[in-house]
Amino acid sequence: MLRFDELNQSDIVVHREHGLGVYQGLVTLTLKNITNDFLEIRYEGEDKLYVPVDRLNSIYFIEEVCLQCGLFPPNGLFEFHQQI
Repeated sequence: MLRFDELNQSDIVVHREHGLGVYQGLVTLTLKNITNDFLEIRYEGEDKLYVPVDRLNSIYFIEEVCLQCGLFPPNGLFEFHQQI
């Protein structure tokens, strides 16, 4: 399981529903008069996903996913990271 103190800005992460993205950092947002902390994940183009910190269990490091599946990171992973 991913721990918050293991995350660094620009880490490539996998969201279980939205796939590969780049962790941008922690942001505080107010929605419907409720303030909460969110992990900001950037995807291709200008797409962003804000994951509430209490849902950290939906985020994985790419290396964890590859190891669990017995796979190596995709060849295009470096290029993907550079594009984002």
